[in-house]
Amino acid sequence: MAKPSEVVGKAVGKLRAATQAMVDSHGGIFRKLAEEHAAMATMMSRVAGATDARVREELFPVIRRELLAHAHAESREFYDLLKQQPHTHDLAQHSEQEHREIEQLLSQLSSIEVTNDVWADLFQRLKIAVDHHVAEEEGPVFEGAKHVLDSERAKEIEARFVAVKKAEMQRLG
Repeated sequence: MAKPSEVVGKAVGKLRAATQAMVDSHGGIFRKLAEEHAAMATMMSRVAGATDARVREELFPVIRRELLAHAHAESREFYDLLKQQPHTHDLAQHSEQEHREIEQLLSQLSSIEVTNDVWADLFQRLKIAVDHHVAEEEGPVFEGAKHVLDSERAKEIEARFVAVKKAEMQRLG
């Protein structure tokens, strides 16, 4: 009999393969978001596993800025479109609620010294929240959005997302 972790691992692998196939076929905003999610997961894992406070001090401002800019651009250029469609409206609303929760965690983390044990625990909560958000987005949200966006429209949304994110990154400093 398979161990639960093996069953979960196979299910996650199948989900990633399905997501990758959809990303490959539609490209555009789907590919861009998946790339940013992967880069963020790498940075967050580095911070979560760091024992040296300098890693936290160096990477947390980058993570914070990237997450905030990504969420703003995503809400404006991707979720606003999805909220206009009956079958993706609730998914987009839920995703925006998750953005607000992530923003609250970022705010709390920004007010605590990175050397504090509370900071590490709170960062772990942030990582879990981001991982959960990404799993839902690359699963049900992408699945619903592929019925709203053909590959040409996905490319248009990607270009607008990139422009909005760039402006937001500049605003955030």
